[in-house]
Amino acid sequence: MIQRSPISLKHYVSRYRMDKELLSKYPENKELLERKIKEHEKAIIEYVTSDRFQTQLNYLNL
Repeated sequence: MIQRSPISLKHYVSRYRMDKELLSKYPENKELLERKIKEHEKAIIEYVTSDRFQTQLNYLNL
C-alpha cells in the first residue's frame, strides 16, 4: 500500500491559485472552476483551524 504524505497548506493554496488562473483563461468552465475554488477555500479554512496546524504553529513558536 502506498502511503501518501498529508496535504500541506502550500498545496491547498497552490490548487486555489491555479484554479483562479484557469478561471480567467477558460471562462467557459466557470461553473466547475468556481465550485472547485469554493472547495479549496473550505479546505484552507479547515486546515488552518485544525488542531494539527495549531500544533505546528506552537512547535514553531509562532
